[in-house]
Amino acid sequence: ERRLHLILARRDLTGFQHLHPRMASDGTWTVPVTIPEPGDYRVFADFKHDGENQTLARDLTVAGTAAQRPLPAPALTAVTDSGYRVELEAGTARAGQPTALAFHVSRDGERVAVQDYLGAKGHLVALRAEDLAYLHTHPSGSEGHGGGPDDAIGFETEFPTEGSYRLFLQFKHAGDVHTAEFTQAVAG
Repeated sequence: ERRLHLILARRDLTGFQHLHPRMASDGTWTVPVTIPEPGDYRVFADFKHDGENQTLARDLTVAGTAAQRPLPAPALTAVTDSGYRVELEAGTARAGQPTALAFHVSRDGERVAVQDYLGAKGHLVALRAEDLAYLHTHPSGSEGHGGGPDDAIGFETEFPTEGSYRLFLQFKHAGDVHTAEFTQAVAG
């Protein structure tokens, strides 16, 4: 539903933002961005050209003193800034093999039915910790896709190499978009 996704993340995988620039009549794309902390960032432009997915990336430095934060340990539960609890179901993730991921969203102890956000029940961006390699995934089609409170938001993705990845799940509920963050270890 959007022609261009702009993803911004600090090199220590904090400060994640998913923005949607608008194209001006002269063909340039712009979006206001607020970067609250100094540090080294990576910016990804994610779009389709001639029906093929394309991603361009660029480094960005925001001046100032920045302390690198350690990558959080893998966990199967995350709580969003807005108080949603998200549980991750995943088997062992192996590089180069399809990996099924399922997310259950609840609030105040009750599962919630997520709303469509940009044509899907959820969006998942995965960034590899070592070099910020980028994956953008949409829910799998035939399995649970968040249509009811007991449904999971299901994804099938393939991690290209072993290592630690930071997963950013975005979903919509009560008219707002929420982000849950997970660390995923991928075996060789």
